[in-house]
Amino acid sequence: MSGARHRASVAPEVRRVAKPDVDHGKNERNSPMSKGKSSGSTHHVVPNPNGGWDVRRGGSDRSSGHFDNKQDAVDRGRQISRNAETELKIHNRDGRIGQSDSHGNDPRNIKG
Repeated sequence: MSGARHRASVAPEVRRVAKPDVDHGKNERNSPMSKGKSSGSTHHVVPNPNGGWDVRRGGSDRSSGHFDNKQDAVDRGRQISRNAETELKIHNRDGRIGQSDSHGNDPRNIKG
């Protein structure tokens, strides 16, 4: 036998690491402009430009419901918001928020 030893070549172990989701601000939920949790943690009652009122999830272009009068939209918005445990923002006809209801994840403990 010769004095040289033959070593079997062994491939180095390859470890795969999952890459984090990077969307560079394309997803509104992770954008620097979103406040707190995700923008989807709110529901809004907003005036529809073609008349009536819409219930929308925060950041969504589609409405969850369309109503002829504001009170019906607010009632449905409260129902959806309670089920999803989100905040409900009720807008005035001019688009500004006139009222806000919290239906879960309220960080404050109010005594009394």
